[in-house]
Amino acid sequence: MRNFAEGCRFAWNKTLVAQKKLLEAAQSCMNYSTMAAELVKWKQQEETAFLKEVNSQILQQKLMDLYQELQEAFDKTNPKQFPRFKKKGRSIDSFRYPQGFKIEEGNNRIFLPEIGWVRYINSRKIEGTPVNVTVKRDGEHWYVSIQTELEIEEPVHASKSNIEIDKGITQFATLSDGTEILPINSFAKHESKLRKEQRKLSRKTKYSNNWKKQVKKVQKCHKRIRDVLNDVLQKATTEISKKHAIIVLKT
Repeated sequence: MRNFAEGCRFAWNKTLVAQKKLLEAAQSCMNYSTMAAELVKWKQQEETAFLKEVNSQILQQKLMDLYQELQEAFDKTNPKQFPRFKKKGRSIDSFRYPQGFKIEEGNNRIFLPEIGWVRYINSRKIEGTPVNVTVKRDGEHWYVSIQTELEIEEPVHASKSNIEIDKGITQFATLSDGTEILPINSFAKHESKLRKEQRKLSRKTKYSNNWKKQVKKVQKCHKRIRDVLNDVLQKATTEISKKHAIIVLKT
């Protein structure tokens, strides 16, 4: 799984380099078909032949994601951030299977092509027809997300009220009814420990065993910060969405 994730990260970064060179030369970006053709060429080259060991579908899915982000970045009506390089040890590694997987929910195991059967802890009952699975590594742990298709009735919100949310500076956000959401200080709370672990990492010989152990400690600090941030955001957004049918964000 680590090799597959690193192969996807490599394909993303190498393709993004090529796309940026085209833009610097005032040329159009490659479409998905051209990117997929380049991927085939890389597998035939000696220095990038290791990509042959990575499942072809997950590499193609990663290039589809990159192409989607490029399109969104150049969308004149609602442009989004230009794709970024995925840094080793800093980005969350992931790959997605569009088909070929099998799930035995009763036995808590999933079959991943070219990896085999893997046991997992099921957090909830799977509803609907699985259409793809995404495997990701966050820190030292691996997770699998199963996307399904399911027909449901269109929900009707119990409330008919609406609310405006204004992102602030001294406060994280202020609601139009006067409610204030306090700033999220998860990074400030853990930054001293993170800074300490990063200093230790800078003194290690790169790619040595001690360096790899220290990388895991730094990743653990980053994950802790993300977890605290996500927990606060999810609790706040859940409470707001339960109380109001329409939410407007002021930008």
